[in-house]
Amino acid sequence: MKPCEEEEDEGGAAGGGDPWKECVEVAVQLALRAGQIIRKALKEEKQVSTKTSAADLVTETDHFVENLIISVLKEKFPSHRFIAEESTAAGSKCVLTDSPTWIIDPVDGTCNFVHRFPTVAVSIGFAVNKELEFGVIYHCTEERLYTGRRGQGAFCNDKRLHVSKETDISKALILTEIGPKRDPATLKLFLGNIERLLMAQAHGGTSGSYVLPSGCRGHQRDGYVHSSGNTNYSLQTG
Repeated sequence: MKPCEEEEDEGGAAGGGDPWKECVEVAVQLALRAGQIIRKALKEEKQVSTKTSAADLVTETDHFVENLIISVLKEKFPSHRFIAEESTAAGSKCVLTDSPTWIIDPVDGTCNFVHRFPTVAVSIGFAVNKELEFGVIYHCTEERLYTGRRGQGAFCNDKRLHVSKETDISKALILTEIGPKRDPATLKLFLGNIERLLMAQAHGGTSGSYVLPSGCRGHQRDGYVHSSGNTNYSLQTG
């Protein structure tokens, strides 16, 4: 049996060694492959549909990339489970169990993607016993590959990332994301948080992607505020 298919006993690796090494390697290769598809499609005309709101967009590329990632992973690791954004939007159950589970956002920043704004990423996370073991994020246009493993730190193109040392919010760069929801409760929460940041004199802006401000730009920003109430496929990875 492949190491990545083995279950952990009492929190330890079955058979010793690194039980998720192959999973990480496959996720990296899939993220790079998906990134090439998205980078090419970014310049092309798109078939755009909406989901929960007029701001919650999905394209044929979202579906194609998600199906590609899941099909490859299912072939290699047939016992694993999946939580993926477009499948869930189409009615699949979003349930995280103790089983090895892949959490996938095929095109993080779909609104950016539709408008050909280049802040777009592929996001692949992996959880076991309801704890994230690793995440792989690929910034498609800047060709930055971000990886992080539980207890082993995070890296950008193999260069270790560090959290910001800034402790003064008035000197910090804080990014946020509006998200697709436009209901009164979500808007009240979001605008309230923005007001607090502005009153604190924080520097900041928005990116149109969940993972790129929350996880991928740790070397360029000091903090991230998320308050859209959206299901966090990408934030699990970031």
